Amino acid sequence: MMRLFTTLGLLAVVALLCAAGVLFFTDPYTDHRAAMAAQLAEVMPEEHGAAIVPDADYREYQKIIVSRAALWEPLVAPPAPTAKGIDTAKALEGIEVKKGKIGTGADAKYLIRTPAAPKGAWFKIGDAVRDNVVIKGVTAEGIEMEISESGGKATAVLAFP
Repeated sequence: MMRLFTTLGLLAVVALLCAAGVLFFTDPYTDHRAAMAAQLAEVMPEEHGAAIVPDADYREYQKIIVSRAALWEPLVAPPAPTAKGIDTAKALEGIEVKKGKIGTGADAKYLIRTPAAPKGAWFKIGDAVRDNVVIKGVTAEGIEMEISESGGKATAVLAFP
């Protein structure tokens, strides 16, 4: 009985090795590659309609591009100048952004140290940090503050720690 199982086991191993050898030496995608090559040989490129200029005058193109002033205008308008007469450093004196944030999006609150709250207090966009300093928004660099004094407004960014 033991010889029977040994013989059957050896036959199974030999059969598996033969099958693996056949798969190793034969490529199952040979027919597929031949069919694709035949189809690609039949396909002709489409005419795109554009004329190819082998000797284009690139210096002339450069002169035309440089002469068009509208191309060189800034894509984004420069930031508005700060209002004259407002000292942003003096208005933000004693205000410091700390490492602290609660929530996400427009409802997020940030920990900001002020002279009135030396340990820090939580403020969100639109809150007044001082009488004349309001949080305008949050950028990647820090918190944007809007300072309003004597009818003028200015903005400044307090950097994140």
